[in-house]
Amino acid sequence: MEDSKNPSKSALIEAAQRLFTAKAYEAVSTRELAETAGVNLGAIQYYFGSKAKLFATALHGMMEDGPIAQVYSQLEDEFQSGADAAAALCRFVSTWLQYLVGQEGPHACRCMFREILSQNSDAELFEVIVAEFVENYSRPLSARLQKVILTINPKLSVEELGWTTHSVISQCVFYVTHRPFIEHMRAINLSEPEVLRKIGMHVAGFSLRGLRCEESFIERALAHGFEA
Repeated sequence: MEDSKNPSKSALIEAAQRLFTAKAYEAVSTRELAETAGVNLGAIQYYFGSKAKLFATALHGMMEDGPIAQVYSQLEDEFQSGADAAAALCRFVSTWLQYLVGQEGPHACRCMFREILSQNSDAELFEVIVAEFVENYSRPLSARLQKVILTINPKLSVEELGWTTHSVISQCVFYVTHRPFIEHMRAINLSEPEVLRKIGMHVAGFSLRGLRCEESFIERALAHGFEA
């Protein structure tokens, strides 16, 4: 996220993205942020109101400037058949995993999960992160994914639809929050494309079975969604 009309604000956002990617929120001081950006210490309060809100702005920038749009694009169409929707679900899982696990460099989701899971995060930071992510990303993503899932199985209750949507998303998120343990236990590297492909096929297949799809239907969906 750049603000060409306000180089000081833009420099703070870029500094925050670099520093918060490398270190935990509590380990980054406002002085370090200002010095890295080459601005006055008071600029953080002036432009963002607080360190927590600068953190949220940095996350938002990483989400908007990153490949998250490609993730969302897998769910944009109005699918007329369950087969098309199932293939789209597979493509979404593949792209979502690639974004969460395969992307190198500054990463909004990894920064956010680290702080949410940390007991050291202050109340303001927690509230800002949750509100920002839910309203701008989680809610729109869930709404799109629900339409896809309901096309696959129109008989789902509202409650089942909600839990299934969260299940698909969280199965992918698991490989972010538990990555070191999985790589150690399985002796694998989650950055390898073929490993991610196998994980994606497992998550998508598991989810489609949970939606009570027949095996032949699932096989076709996986073939279309995970084309080599």
